[in-house]
Amino acid sequence: MEFDKAPIIIKKIKKGGHGHHGGSWKVAYADFVTAMMALFIVLWIVGQSDPVKQAVSEYFIDPSLSPEEIAIRLSQAAAEGEQEKMEVTKLETEPEEKATEKQLKDLAKEIRSALEELDWEKELNGQIIIEVTEEGLRIELIDLADSPFFDLGSSHPKPHTQQALKAIGKKLAKGKHPLIFEGHTDASPFVSRGAYGNWELSTDRANAARRIVLSTGIKADRVKAVRGYAATRLRDKAHPNSPGNRRVSILVQHPDGKDGMKE
Repeated sequence: MEFDKAPIIIKKIKKGGHGHHGGSWKVAYADFVTAMMALFIVLWIVGQSDPVKQAVSEYFIDPSLSPEEIAIRLSQAAAEGEQEKMEVTKLETEPEEKATEKQLKDLAKEIRSALEELDWEKELNGQIIIEVTEEGLRIELIDLADSPFFDLGSSHPKPHTQQALKAIGKKLAKGKHPLIFEGHTDASPFVSRGAYGNWELSTDRANAARRIVLSTGIKADRVKAVRGYAATRLRDKAHPNSPGNRRVSILVQHPDGKDGMKE
């Protein structure tokens, strides 16, 4: 039959002839998304505080740690870091503190030497006290009953007081440390007319000392304060009326901010 002789046609269909019809793009897209997610995680971590960064680091080091264990490790690390910081700070500040203390001790020696050159210095019997304290170098002119530094009930300095303050000022002029002037009285009631009393007297004596010291060439901006304490800071608390409570102090201040306000 003619039907049996008909040619057989076989048609081959090629699949995936074009790349965009395959699935390889999905792999590339997944890699891109993973990379972006990793980038965002890194950016998030960078913007976090140090404790959060440390916690994330501890988790990646040992994922089996619980949040409580991570917190404990962070606390220990923080304590160790603070201790290290304190030790480094101490090492950095100690040389500076020792240098400052040496400067003040050398200055004290120079002032003592300058006072010893005055003819009347030996007659004062230790009325001028010079010592290095936590506040700085403190110089005190302390009254005796028969040897005051100011006229009785007045802010007018005796001639030897002016000489002593000028000798001290010439040595202080070489430095740059801030200066504080303080005046003190005993607890005896001040007898005068009007409202003038121990508060005014102690302040005026401190101010008189400031003027004399600055006359030696010290710049006025080195003076940080002039204070009158009246009888609130007695040197001899057991004897409030003792002449030894009457004194004028000059504080050559430490550069660390201590200003002599501490009792």
